[in-house]
Amino acid sequence: MNASNAIKKPPQGRPRSQASHDAIVAATIEILRQSNYNDVSIEAITAKAGVGKATIYRWWPNKVSLVVEVLLELSLPPQAKFSGKNIRQYLYRCLKGCYQTMLQGKLADVISGVIADTSSDDNLRRVFYEGFFEKLQKVGIDDLDRAIDAGELRPDLNKIAFLEQLFGPLYYRALIARIPVDDHYINALLDNILPAALSRIKE
Repeated sequence: MNASNAIKKPPQGRPRSQASHDAIVAATIEILRQSNYNDVSIEAITAKAGVGKATIYRWWPNKVSLVVEVLLELSLPPQAKFSGKNIRQYLYRCLKGCYQTMLQGKLADVISGVIADTSSDDNLRRVFYEGFFEKLQKVGIDDLDRAIDAGELRPDLNKIAFLEQLFGPLYYRALIARIPVDDHYINALLDNILPAALSRIKE
């Protein structure tokens, strides 16, 4: 899913509360597409969604919580689960997809804005981590479990550390150094990190 096709009108017949929820999410996506992250406000969202502030606060206690949910929705495009064969090829597609979907253009700017907003607030930082990174991490761990079951990766692999070794450099390069991520860089990451994680029968 990408931001250009994610905005939908709530289907007719849905409960009123669900229709309001969908309208708020759609309004937030549209504002993020058209403006800078710093221009997003609860007031702007209520005006575009046609709801009151109380309706927003029924689901989200603050702007960060709402934007984090929207970020997660936009960052999880449909993707085939690991088939059990060729873990390197699968990880290559995941890394490239992460960069293309999340770490360039508007979404990269939104992630940078949320990082700035949460940097000095432990509660907001926890909302960001648990609502975004931890859920993406869970998707990655499920795939690594399949790779371990298929005999592609070591059964004693530290899965969280492995994911952070793979994806952490992408976030640094794209959001901090602002250097493009190309195929050569992704292959270099895999060359450096993957061999130590492979099952002995795959070495």
